[in-house]
Amino acid sequence: MPRSRKIKDYLLGQRYWEVFVIPQDETIIHACELMEKNRIGALIVVDQKTATEKDDHHVVGIVTERDIVKTISHHQL
Repeated sequence: MPRSRKIKDYLLGQRYWEVFVIPQDETIIHACELMEKNRIGALIVVDQKTATEKDDHHVVGIVTERDIVKTISHHQL
């Protein structure tokens, strides 16, 4: 792959996926359920007060399946 290739070039012709968000105060179990239900591997974490406003999210992080597995395996849940 050429080093100068842009992300937008890669995305051309790709199927676009809906972006799923979760409030930062939600439970890890709910995050797992949301990922399983929607067959996704990550969620964008947003500030609680913006989670209900569709177009105005303040992103505070991302949580992945791997993050959750690491948390559980380290008995931090």
